[in-house]
Amino acid sequence: MHAILPLLRRLFIGVTLVYAVGMAGLALLWNGEFPEVWWLELPNIFAPYLFVPLLLLVPAALLIRSRWFRGAVFCLSVIFGLLFVPTWIPTNPFRPALEPDLRVATWNVLYNNPEGDEVVALLRAQDADVIVLQELTVPVTEVLEEQMRRDYPYQALEPLYGDHGMGIISRYPFVNRTNDPTFPWRRVTLDIQDQQITVINVHLATPQLQTRDLPFLNREVIIEDYATARRSNEQAELLALIDSIEGPLVILGDFNTSDREPAYTELNRRLHDAYRETAWGPGLTFPQNMSVGPLPVPFPLVRIDYVWSKGDMLATDAYTVCRGAGSDHCMVVADMDIAEIPLAGK
Repeated sequence: MHAILPLLRRLFIGVTLVYAVGMAGLALLWNGEFPEVWWLELPNIFAPYLFVPLLLLVPAALLIRSRWFRGAVFCLSVIFGLLFVPTWIPTNPFRPALEPDLRVATWNVLYNNPEGDEVVALLRAQDADVIVLQELTVPVTEVLEEQMRRDYPYQALEPLYGDHGMGIISRYPFVNRTNDPTFPWRRVTLDIQDQQITVINVHLATPQLQTRDLPFLNREVIIEDYATARRSNEQAELLALIDSIEGPLVILGDFNTSDREPAYTELNRRLHDAYRETAWGPGLTFPQNMSVGPLPVPFPLVRIDYVWSKGDMLATDAYTVCRGAGSDHCMVVADMDIAEIPLAGK
């Protein structure tokens, strides 16, 4: 037994060193100019969870007297901090919380959601002025039209087949609407206190994970590709639309894009991310109320739902609402204000 313990200690230290070198290499690849390949993209999306072993390694470093081990744990902690802490701290935490000109909310309600009454109750609780919905179902549409028409007299609801349904409801009148079903977004212009503000509801394509069977298990567990071509094409058209719009713009919805992907960076170069600029924490929105086999997913794992703005429109507050109501997404709510001084570039 006495001979085994030193061996296990050396093995534990050795595995930790290999792990630290591997994570350092991944971090360099994620932040370098390298080709976009699935085996880099997919781990990057779930990068925070690759550091879960730190929960064990940090206390272990207090007990194991090894410079190599403690150095590895220190390096891992620094890498974690550099990768994630800046994105979990709001870039404008002291922006004055004025009475908002507009409160907006976005929610993917799930394409087969039958819980119309619960959806309405959760939407009412946010007291938003404009609400955009993705994967809008017929049951939810019927309840919205019946129960929310008085508070939201301006409605553009399209409960289409599958996950293509979309909707916008508003307390403010539509000046115009663009509802081309060939595009994964809907655009309206609102008249708010004699100002015209463009609102775009977005639902980009879901990336496809391509797998194949592991022969002796006869199950699809080998990943071969993380295909984003369709989403990339849709986003390219969306970016062109964003660039063409002048004046205050709020664009929100389910972008099926994590905030660790290059596609997010392209959006962030043009727009203000309401949550990142005003809220603390990762702002995870998907999935909720889901299970992998018999195991429930305890909390959302990624952020793919956003409120963005452009021009003089800036967020003063943003938060997520993760309370079920039949959906696998959290809602994102943001208070928006017209800035007195436009910020250059966005």
